[in-house]
Amino acid sequence: MGIRALVAGGMSPVAALRTVTSTAARVLRVDADLGTVEAGKLADLIFVEGDPLARIEDLIRVREVMKGGSLHRPEELETEMGM
Repeated sequence: MGIRALVAGGMSPVAALRTVTSTAARVLRVDADLGTVEAGKLADLIFVEGDPLARIEDLIRVREVMKGGSLHRPEELETEMGM
């Protein structure tokens, strides 16, 4: 189930984001390394235009991606992946 489906089903955007990040990491027992943004943890991040806490659809408005410590534009990653 996608994050937008969770919100469509009645979950708040905050709860849906928590479900797919920190809660998922805890359930999978990888929360020592993943699930939240804090010093010493691994993280790939997306930077979006808008406010997904107010409007979950803004999650698809990706402007930049931090992957492996490097900042990328989405089209750069699409080219690398052959999309």
